[in-house]
Amino acid sequence: MNEEKLARLIMGQRNASLLMTDAYKFSMAQAGFPLRFERFYMTFRKAGRYMLPFDLAEVMRFMIPTLPDSKESGFLQANGYGLTPAMERAVLDAHKNLEFVSPEARTVVREREPYLVTSGSSFMASWPEPLAIRLRFPIQVASAVLYEDRTKFICSCEDEAEIVRLTLQAIDKDPADFDITVNEEGYRRQVRRRVMGLQEALVAHNPLGRTLERAFEVGMRAVSCEQQARIASEECRKGGLLKTSNCWQAYLQYLIPVGTTGHEHQMRWAAGGGSDADGYRAIRDMRPEPPSYLPDTTHTMLLGIPEAIEVLREEPDRPATVRFDNRDEQDEQLKKLVDAGVDPSYVFEDGYDDRRTAVNELFLVDIGLDRERALYGYGGWLLGFENVDWLSRSDVSCVYKLCQSGPFPVMKHSDTGKESIPGNPMVYRRVINQDCDPDLAEFDGLIAQRDEEIPGFAPADPYNEKMVGYEGYPPGNIEPTYPSHIGRSPKTREMILVLKGDRDRRIEAAGGIGCLS
Repeated sequence: MNEEKLARLIMGQRNASLLMTDAYKFSMAQAGFPLRFERFYMTFRKAGRYMLPFDLAEVMRFMIPTLPDSKESGFLQANGYGLTPAMERAVLDAHKNLEFVSPEARTVVREREPYLVTSGSSFMASWPEPLAIRLRFPIQVASAVLYEDRTKFICSCEDEAEIVRLTLQAIDKDPADFDITVNEEGYRRQVRRRVMGLQEALVAHNPLGRTLERAFEVGMRAVSCEQQARIASEECRKGGLLKTSNCWQAYLQYLIPVGTTGHEHQMRWAAGGGSDADGYRAIRDMRPEPPSYLPDTTHTMLLGIPEAIEVLREEPDRPATVRFDNRDEQDEQLKKLVDAGVDPSYVFEDGYDDRRTAVNELFLVDIGLDRERALYGYGGWLLGFENVDWLSRSDVSCVYKLCQSGPFPVMKHSDTGKESIPGNPMVYRRVINQDCDPDLAEFDGLIAQRDEEIPGFAPADPYNEKMVGYEGYPPGNIEPTYPSHIGRSPKTREMILVLKGDRDRRIEAAGGIGCLS
């Protein structure tokens, strides 16, 4: 079965280990609600049309892990990521409780449409994110071949090349007709060179000389498969970059697993009337390790940072970090924290490379901030294979977002513009020659809620010739509108308005300015 082969290639082995995820998945579960029902969805933010070459839900079913063995459990425990009883129960029940839903293979989806939805206990619905995001690579391969006439692929490793071949077969193409090469040594040189660049960027004013103690690798989502992650981790280790978010490679290569806090943690604690401060206090009070605060989930300057300052002042002697995830406004955010007189360390992520690091280091000197309190996470720039034929995650901006926590729909709706969809989303398409609401007539498709009744629209079906954008295989003769016109269904719009209203009331209560949109 092609889906099982793809799962094995992505993982690099037959069965999943629970360690095949980012370290912060464990810390967020420790400070969260591991057995609460939650739902996540995956989408592409970048505009385009994307062919799903596989049954993605079936691929994910082959990636469900079991409890770790004693050695793996000891590794997690020793590094502050040990399983609680509730987390163990979530893993034990995953094979019967974890649900994956996706459109049929060969469905064409558009930007922001939910092409994979995962439901189950909080810990296990969240856990697959880095593996699931790797599915974007075969989707990109299929779409590049069908819509861009791509015939050449330069791959970072043998498993990645095999994923390309498997994808070509899935869309009825002969791999022998394509130029598929592996340049592992070129990939190794690139990672090695970039680690050296980080050494140069971080060396100035450091009494320990050439060191990468303030740097860590967070590129588990940037690679296409675990073999590529292993190669990159080997080169990072050789260059002295010893911290990684990839728990599995940390375990295999004697590296240090690290993590901050993700948006999902803030979203689940805000569900049902909570706040950013509730999420901060949870990660602070439920784990002995230094907490990490992420302020850009709702409104960075009016809610996230003011509430972080409030929580930092509650325990001024407790070590903590604040993570910046919006590079365009990090200087302003940092100045606000420094001016408040709080004293955390800072984690800089989101598009950092050696040059941006060097610039930021100089900025820290200008504002009088001790460089030893500045930490850096490097993802796609460090681990992505930079060649003209490689397909990166940033090319499509693939994300996996929490959309429901318990009975509450949730969304990320911060001032950064990165807005997510709440509820139980599903892809709907316009049905040709059927009447619809005039307000929806401009749309080819809708991001709807599951089982929503919408006249003139129905769940996407790649073989239904009566649908706008019909792309049965081989492609049908009804050409979809492009760029696409994808709207939101009435129920989806209503959920978003309610959640934005809740956020604006919080801003007003905090003395800020409402930002209805």
